[in-house]
Amino acid sequence: MAALGLVAIRPASGYEPVAFAHRSIACFWSIPRSQLYDELARLEEFGLIAGTHVPQTSAPDKRVYEITEAGRTVLTAWVESSTLPSDRSKSQSTGAMLAGGGGRVDAWHGFPALRQVVLDCTDARALAEFYRQLLGLRYRPGDEPPADGEPDPLGRDWLVLQDAADGTRVAFQQVAELPEATWPDGPHPQMLHLDLTVPSTADLEAQHARALTLGARLLHDRSHDPEEPLRVYADPAGHPFCIFVVATAVK
Repeated sequence: MAALGLVAIRPASGYEPVAFAHRSIACFWSIPRSQLYDELARLEEFGLIAGTHVPQTSAPDKRVYEITEAGRTVLTAWVESSTLPSDRSKSQSTGAMLAGGGGRVDAWHGFPALRQVVLDCTDARALAEFYRQLLGLRYRPGDEPPADGEPDPLGRDWLVLQDAADGTRVAFQQVAELPEATWPDGPHPQMLHLDLTVPSTADLEAQHARALTLGARLLHDRSHDPEEPLRVYADPAGHPFCIFVVATAVK
């Protein structure tokens, strides 16, 4: 049912549901690409999705899948079925989430859960590598760089970094073009920035050197402020971020 839920979101070629599954549900259920392709073929055989052959000139031909009325009826009935146990399996939870549009709500408190901050960029792998090294994060399983010479489709689409406890998460979404922020003013002011903290001015100086070495660009230096020593940088994609001293910060 997860494959049917993926196609229900919008018509997509075989690779696109795989990529979307990796971005949305891989955190609790990783679907092998070969398994998803097999599921799409079976769903088409049963008449729950319809595939259309699309020729391409600059890339291999592709097959675009779209859910049928029969498929939508089956998916809706499955999600709304009162016979499902209260502790739904991974497949059931996945299908329900996708059929409902992918929203995630904290069932304990009734509020949406902030899952991650997402940065648009024109090179997802390069920006992910910058923040991985700057913040000491690691890739979500499956997002690691491929071996040298191997294709990197995820690195040109969507990547997620997380800490060891899976608490801090930063994601990177590749876009075709992105005007660089002109902070603090100008035609493209920032809409969001990251605040990073260190516990002392000595640490601020150490992280300044690291940030520049990794490819950051200094935008504003307020490191001699006695109340809040701070520097503002642009990351390699042009997103501003701050590093400043908070006495209680944890390295």
